Amino acid sequence: MNQPVYNPAFYSPPPYPLQPVQPAPGTAPQPYPPQPVGYGGYPPHGAGYPAAPAGALYVPYVPAPPAGPRFSAAPQKDPRKSGGRRAVNLMSLLILLQALLSVGIQLAVMGVSAVMGSTLLYTDELAYTWFVLAMSPLSTALPFFVYMLVGKKDWSRYLRFEKTGFFTGLLLVFASLGLCLLADYPAYAIEVLLESLGASSASAAAPQISSMEGFWLELAGVAVLVPVLEEFAFRGALLSGLRRYGTGFAVAASGLLFGMAHMTPSSVVFASLAGLVMGFLYAKTNNLWLTVAVHALNNALSVVLSNANLLFPSQTAALLLDVLPLGLIGLGMLSLVLLLIFRRQKVFGRREPDMVVEARPALGPGEAIGCMVKAPMFWGVVGMTFIGAAMLFL
Repeated sequence: MNQPVYNPAFYSPPPYPLQPVQPAPGTAPQPYPPQPVGYGGYPPHGAGYPAAPAGALYVPYVPAPPAGPRFSAAPQKDPRKSGGRRAVNLMSLLILLQALLSVGIQLAVMGVSAVMGSTLLYTDELAYTWFVLAMSPLSTALPFFVYMLVGKKDWSRYLRFEKTGFFTGLLLVFASLGLCLLADYPAYAIEVLLESLGASSASAAAPQISSMEGFWLELAGVAVLVPVLEEFAFRGALLSGLRRYGTGFAVAASGLLFGMAHMTPSSVVFASLAGLVMGFLYAKTNNLWLTVAVHALNNALSVVLSNANLLFPSQTAALLLDVLPLGLIGLGMLSLVLLLIFRRQKVFGRREPDMVVEARPALGPGEAIGCMVKAPMFWGVVGMTFIGAAMLFL
């Protein structure tokens, strides 16, 4: 027999199982008595519950599950990726400021020289060398110095000078120097290729050193002042500023930015490879003096070889140009082998925890590339290098 069903959609659910109600003949259905406690967490009904139809069956009341959000929430941004992108943007901006300061200072000096009718800066080797020495701190170190001061950075965390031991440090310097000198070969190939296409040499406009006074002045500036300033800027401030997102990311990005800061294609190739070597050296040793030493020896060798005819007889100069770089490369490879044999665990096995944001893993290779590609200022630095390459054809 079909019986009517008690529907809770029309009747409030009672606090106890409903029994079929058979009203007395001639009497109207009576309401349920009011209950002190509501059903299923609902407040009690002060007016009581209405009566169910005769013969009704009770259907248990099951509350409907809460409805979920109509639209899914937007995924949260990974702080490592967004932070790495901002860091690359900032460091690229500092390199652009370096270039702007350099160009601005040169244009100002050229303007003053034109007004005064003087060509001393472009004809006198000492005047030109002094000008380069005076411009280096402003165009190289000033943007990163301001970054450290304004950002209230911990200098001891960015500029580290941990001890490595004399023998280990010596082997590391010669091994790194040998690897840097190997980068001269692809750089030289790029330079020869561009010259065959009609490009001029990047150093053609600089006055040639013709006196010992000019040589010692150039050696002091290029082999002492410039390495200290550039290592402070690129390994000290730039690499350390990126390191919290992963040491590998910091070494690769700082090396690439260091190379592009040199603008001309052959210099970009050499400086990028050398920057990777010196960045790895600093990341493994946390000793900035070692990278300064490698940088200084490399620059000193360049100054000596470019002025070999001034320092030595012609035959000796020609011999030095061929033998000295190869000898230093051989010494570097021997040092690298000795490091792998006697200091492998101490140097190459040493792994410092990455200073990653919010204790999350370091950026992987794909994530690191994404951070650089998505940084607008990085493309500004790339454009700067293209301008430097185009200037060689003018």
